[in-house]
Amino acid sequence: VEVEAKGMKVESREGEVVTLTQEKVTSDDIEIGSSKDCTFYVLAKVAVLRLVNLTNCRVFCGPVEGSLYLEEARDSLVMAAAHQVRLHKANKVDFYLRSRSYPIIEKCSEVRFAPYSFRYDGLEAELERTRLDEENELWTDVKDFGWLKST
Repeated sequence: VEVEAKGMKVESREGEVVTLTQEKVTSDDIEIGSSKDCTFYVLAKVAVLRLVNLTNCRVFCGPVEGSLYLEEARDSLVMAAAHQVRLHKANKVDFYLRSRSYPIIEKCSEVRFAPYSFRYDGLEAELERTRLDEENELWTDVKDFGWLKST
């Protein structure tokens, strides 16, 4: 799954704590990529969040109105609520999710899933606005598309 950001990119960070608030973002389409040993807080309105090539990173995100895409991550943690979650090439990554559809994984190993537990002021209103306020436990029913063979 190759998906290129059409909006804002935050990339090539190492050993930083990065907080993206509504005042700091330039688009609701955000890509965080090519980073190592970082913690990212995404506290802005997001339509699409792309996480690409992360190593030993932690990503804490409020509601994503559309899709969360992850392409290559290792030894990391991702906490997000999104309408759709697609994960590709994750290794040793813990996901704390809330989703309106079944999370889909491909070519992932040693990944673990748990319920979304991020908290900050105003989160409940944002979850309600984006129709992600109901915990439906879909994080327990991850679909692995990696077993499908091409014909």
